[in-house]
Amino acid sequence: MKIRVEGDLVGQRLDAMLASRQTYYTRNQWQNVIASGKVLLEGKVARASVRLAEGQEVVAPSEQTGPSSILQPKAPHDEIAVLYEDSTVIVINKPAGVSAHPGDGAAKEATVADIFANKVSYSDPDGRAGIVHRLDKDTSGVMVLARTAEALEFLQQQFQARTVEKHYTALVWGQLKQSQARIELPIGRHPKVHTRMAVVPEGRMAISEYALERAYSDYSLIDVLLLTGRTHQIRVHMAYLGNPVVGDKVYGKRVNPDGLTRQFLHAKSLHLTLPNNVDHTFVAPLPSELQYFLEELV
Repeated sequence: MKIRVEGDLVGQRLDAMLASRQTYYTRNQWQNVIASGKVLLEGKVARASVRLAEGQEVVAPSEQTGPSSILQPKAPHDEIAVLYEDSTVIVINKPAGVSAHPGDGAAKEATVADIFANKVSYSDPDGRAGIVHRLDKDTSGVMVLARTAEALEFLQQQFQARTVEKHYTALVWGQLKQSQARIELPIGRHPKVHTRMAVVPEGRMAISEYALERAYSDYSLIDVLLLTGRTHQIRVHMAYLGNPVVGDKVYGKRVNPDGLTRQFLHAKSLHLTLPNNVDHTFVAPLPSELQYFLEELV
């Protein structure tokens, strides 16, 4: 398939243009195709984030010509990287768009609990076997799963005792009043919208610490350390400060900025003690779609 850049295509990102012109594949899938080197711009391999210029020629695989399997929709388990596994735990890098367990924003799609059910030796009536802690559906990053009931109890005790160190990378709107701060604000159900959380006096105390990593003209990139684990904690805290997470359509702006298809929140590292009593830090690299977006801001 050949596309000549003209008219309203000029100035668009390569991945955005392909997703809008060839809608049988999603933008994230086109990003994977471009990263694999199967899309050429003026005869050369290009990045997904490149802006198109008048008269350029794009050559890309088409649906009719038998595209590579990288174009095909993947089963959820194919998209989940296992960072570590032994007889008691599995540590994964959860992609955005996959719920942790049933009832956690999931309709009929497979959840993390479903995908790894055959590796867990105990059952749960609510379909949450293996789930020690959760990440929001649209948040990516490190999650630890328990393969045995004993491992589940061992790990949950650490989360309850707040000895687990959880770091997140977040891009938030605007400039921060302080380059680093400790946030101690109670979070509970929103008094009017019960599907949302909010800072409310009767809520449970939630503690977050953030540090600025890089300031952009319209955004701030921060590292967030969670000292408690309330539902939507980072998203609620940052929205309350007036700096909501970019791409968060619940607590932030309703429209994503150009080039971003998800909320910019990623659980980048998790430090804890494994059931074999060995301390370990697990790290998940920033997903390509978030890295691409940052590169455009430089």
